[in-house]
Amino acid sequence: MKKCLRTARGISLVGSLVFLAASPAISDEIEWEEIPGTRVTDSEFGEYASSIGMNTIVRRGNAINFDFLSGADAGYARIAGNCRTEWLVMIASGYYTNDGQLVVNDRTQRSFDPRINEPRLALEFACSQ
Repeated sequence: MKKCLRTARGISLVGSLVFLAASPAISDEIEWEEIPGTRVTDSEFGEYASSIGMNTIVRRGNAINFDFLSGADAGYARIAGNCRTEWLVMIASGYYTNDGQLVVNDRTQRSFDPRINEPRLALEFACSQ
C-alpha cells in the first residue's frame, strides 16, 4: 500500500512539473526583480545580483516554476522546484545576446551544484510571492 501511495505521489509530482514546465517567457516581457541576499561586489566585475522573473512564476500547490538570471555570469535558467521540500532543478538554460534576445540552448533537466547559494535563495523568494 505504501509503495502505491509513493508511486501516486511521484506521478502527481511529474504531472505538476509537466504542467508547469512552460516555455520561458519572451525576454522583452520578463519583469526581473533582484533576489534579496544575492548582491555581490567584485573587484573585477563590479556589483551585481541575481534576479527572478516575477511575471514568470507559475505555481500549483507546492510545485513552482520561474525564470532565473544569475548575477555571477548573467546566465539564464528556467527552474522547477517544490516550496515544501526545497527540491530544485534546472529545466532549461541559456543566455542573453548583446542585443538583449534570450537564447535557450539547453533543455536538459539537471540539478544545481549545492554549493551555489543563489538558486536556493531564488526558490525561497519565488515561494514567498
